[in-house]
Amino acid sequence: MSLELPCILQKIIYQKPDGFAILAVDLNANSSIYTVDLEDKVKENCDFSKYNNFTVTLGMFGRDAASTEGQQFVFIGDFATHKKYGKQFRADFFYQDIPKTEDGFRHFLMTLPNIKEVRSREILNKFGIDGTIDVLDNDPIRLTEINGITEKRIPPIKRAWDEQKTLRDLYEFLSEYNVDLKLAKRIYKELGENSLTIIKENPYELCKIRGIGFATADNIACKIFKDIPKEKRAVACMQFVLQENMRQNSNLCMPWRFLKETSLKLLQTSNQKNGRTENVVEYKPLFGKCVKENLDVFTPVKDLSEGGLSYVYLQDVWEKEKYIAEILYKKKTFDKNKSSCSDDDINDAQRDL
Repeated sequence: MSLELPCILQKIIYQKPDGFAILAVDLNANSSIYTVDLEDKVKENCDFSKYNNFTVTLGMFGRDAASTEGQQFVFIGDFATHKKYGKQFRADFFYQDIPKTEDGFRHFLMTLPNIKEVRSREILNKFGIDGTIDVLDNDPIRLTEINGITEKRIPPIKRAWDEQKTLRDLYEFLSEYNVDLKLAKRIYKELGENSLTIIKENPYELCKIRGIGFATADNIACKIFKDIPKEKRAVACMQFVLQENMRQNSNLCMPWRFLKETSLKLLQTSNQKNGRTENVVEYKPLFGKCVKENLDVFTPVKDLSEGGLSYVYLQDVWEKEKYIAEILYKKKTFDKNKSSCSDDDINDAQRDL
């Protein structure tokens, strides 16, 4: 079970360009999630022999030391012992906490683009803490009422503010479903500032992100929708199977029979992992229907109802392959006279393209 530690960053002890950092921090007793139990756990599990603070290791800090020292953060992770450096708190995820005091909030504002000390004071004097939060959330154009803040300077301020808010909301949502928090930053990077909305509308979008399997996305989907339509699950499952087959085996398509068999097994695995009791055989007749009715997702090569071997591509992969084939054909990269193909074969290929 991950712990949430509200902290004040005192010093960046070490930082790599890739974002890995070792931080000296103090517990933030003014945070709403601070408890005496947390303080006791820190004392029991961390080594204070080198610093008056305890240390946090984090794989993705990537921030400017000058603008973050003294700021409030929430680090999520667990205690660990490093062979060389001793006891520390190893964080998988973090977000910047919004301070509750005027002085703390003023320093928080100074971490946003285009806002330095003088402007942060003016903003707080004009709007107060709650008013500033409302302005940044709902009416950022009002920042132009502050001397020196023009309309052109507002978008980066708003983006930085929204990113922190999105990360906080995303963490709170994903933590309910036991998603590895190391993936939270990757999810945000892949899906952007609308990450939470996208996940809530279609959790299977998570399957597109490396490190998140179908069973995890399926678990979230079934909890959000409770009675998710079988067709939606079938489409997402086959889409994931095709994606993984391409990633792992470099196969751009799959034989139809093999795609059905693999998808059934994956649904069964997901059901077992997530405690679902339904019989996956019910999905078997749905697969063909889902492929035919979702041609924006799949491209079947040969009618699936016909005999013989047929294949299924992801639609975007098929379009790319088709484009490449068209270019090669137009460039006449093969010599028709030396080819073993008959004229009819070549004409058929041209028609298929």
